[in-house]
Amino acid sequence: MGENHPMNGPGPNDSGFGVDRRTDSARRIPGRILWFLAGSTLGLTILAAVPVHARQSTALVPAEPAVTAATGTTVGPAPILLPATSSPTGAYPETTTLPREDPSPPPSTAPSGAGPQSVSSPPSPESDGGVGAEPAAGGATPEKRRLRVAVVGDSVGLMMQLNFPPRLRQGVRLIDGTIEGCGVFDFGRVVSATGLGHDMSRCRDFPSRWANRAVAGDADVALVVIGAWETFDLDIDGRVVAHGSPEFDLLFRSGLRRGVDALLDGGMDVILLRVPCFAPPPGSILPERGINGRTAHLNQLLEAAVAEHPDRVSLVDPVPEFCRDPQVASDLSLRWDGVHVGPAGGELIWDRLVELLPASGTGT
Repeated sequence: MGENHPMNGPGPNDSGFGVDRRTDSARRIPGRILWFLAGSTLGLTILAAVPVHARQSTALVPAEPAVTAATGTTVGPAPILLPATSSPTGAYPETTTLPREDPSPPPSTAPSGAGPQSVSSPPSPESDGGVGAEPAAGGATPEKRRLRVAVVGDSVGLMMQLNFPPRLRQGVRLIDGTIEGCGVFDFGRVVSATGLGHDMSRCRDFPSRWANRAVAGDADVALVVIGAWETFDLDIDGRVVAHGSPEFDLLFRSGLRRGVDALLDGGMDVILLRVPCFAPPPGSILPERGINGRTAHLNQLLEAAVAEHPDRVSLVDPVPEFCRDPQVASDLSLRWDGVHVGPAGGELIWDRLVELLPASGTGT
């Protein structure tokens, strides 16, 4: 067995996995999200609606291939059409930007108006004391430091950051520690009944990657956002571990424990975001995300994790309506694909979430 997971040690082919090759996630649209649009009925409808002359004046931006068929053949993503003239620069000021593990050129932000996944351009960092702001006049020190929240986990957490309400920046600064396509598994492949799968070995060493980003940003608290990739069965060297089986639960708890312990060792408390009920539209190529029993089971495992560190780990559910109200769950103005939030969904989550966070940060 050449995979790195709790059942065995690192294999000979593991050294090339787990390096974060993407650009800064706070500045680009997740490849998984673009691939979803290109591969789903909704995405095809959007692309088909683009006038021919508009398509001819656009630049082809290939998204990162990640999901493969059961045979191992890459099935996505298709090239995504983005306007050739729209390449805004600068970082999203509500998110602290730190060097990535891969020394790549400075990335650009997601272009506004690029479709359901786009967010409004925020004001300049200097307008509200954000990243890159000048010191207060006369060197005055504010009475309390903004709370620094490291958001770690998958692209659901990334989209929460990109859709953070600007009006909340005066009290909260976000630090991006997300890894697209990665939750708490860093071995094997998650597999869908549709025949698609996703290689999790690229997520190797996610605990240290979470913690390093959070510590580098001097985070007061870490918000763990996972679940989008843990709703599937897990294939380990050709052997399928069924979701919810004792072995699956053991592997999930082990991965979660590694991530939480790394953050706790970094000196910050941990908040686990309850996995919401996802509502992918009919015909989704990843239907397991819409099985509420699977997300409910993950939340039971999260509750058990809190019991291990009740004084430093908590579990929050800012929008229980995602599971209780079908109209809210299926509202594409909140989650444009039933999984990832847009501006309205980000506002809904953060307005409630900030009430559950500490009042302010510590230190300077």
